[in-house]
Amino acid sequence: MRAMNQNRKTVVQEIPTRTQLEEELNRERYQSRFFRTLRSTVYGLITVAAAAVLVATLWLPVLRIYGSSMTPTLSEGDIVVSVKTTEFQPGDIVSFYFNNKILVKRVIAGRRKEYALCSVGSPRSAECKAVY
Repeated sequence: MRAMNQNRKTVVQEIPTRTQLEEELNRERYQSRFFRTLRSTVYGLITVAAAAVLVATLWLPVLRIYGSSMTPTLSEGDIVVSVKTTEFQPGDIVSFYFNNKILVKRVIAGRRKEYALCSVGSPRSAECKAVY
C-alpha cells in the first residue's frame, strides 16, 4: 500500500488571483450578453419576416404578369402590388380569382354590384366579361 501512494502524483493547482477571477467573470458576462443579443436579433428578424409574409399574403399580394392581354398598360413579366378593396371605378385595374387562376383586368363599366371587365383598354374587346 505504501508503494501505491508513492506512485501517485498529486497535482497542485494554484488558486487564481482576484484579477484573474475578475477577468474570467467579465469574459463570461460578455459571452452571455453577446448570445442574448444574437438570440434577440434573430428572433426579431424572424418576427419581421413573418409579419412581411402575412402583409404580402393578406393585404398586399404581389403578382407577376403573364401574357399580353393587358398590353400596353402592363407587359409580360411586370410585377404589380394589388391592394385589397371592394370599391371599383371604371378604369381601375383589378385582380381576382377565376377558375383557380388570378386574373388582372380593367374595369370598364359598373353599377352597384355588376361590373364589366376587359383584358385590353377597349370596351369592344371580345375578352370583356360581366362579373357580378
